[in-house]
Amino acid sequence: FVYYKDNKCTVQPIGKNFFGKLPRQIATFLNLSDAHLYTGHCFRRSSASLLADAGADVSALKRHGGWRSATVAEGYVENSLNNKIQTAEKILIGHEQGTSTVNANSSTSANVAIKEIRGEHVAPIINLHNCENCIINVNI
Repeated sequence: FVYYKDNKCTVQPIGKNFFGKLPRQIATFLNLSDAHLYTGHCFRRSSASLLADAGADVSALKRHGGWRSATVAEGYVENSLNNKIQTAEKILIGHEQGTSTVNANSSTSANVAIKEIRGEHVAPIINLHNCENCIINVNI
């Protein structure tokens, strides 16, 4: 860590005990209530949450947190913002988002229909007929 004392900047190695006290010092500086409850575990928990929000799987979280059991790591994945958004999209859209690709060579034409499935109802969204030498990109 960079350390300032007597108008001098130096590099100072720190140990795990000093590092473990940093969350409490930060909470005290920010005037948070119950600052004494902030411990070194806050770093572990925050980093695991950030990793899960970034889309990490259970095995990556286990390695990061040093957990042998998948139970704790699964809790971070289940509670991650990324997982909640994906779950909401599955509920709202009715199916998992995916990519459909239709290839037709330039000497033929293709008729393509992209349909949306919601429950028992199938509704066409896009219909393309007699397309020749066309490139259409749809990003969902």
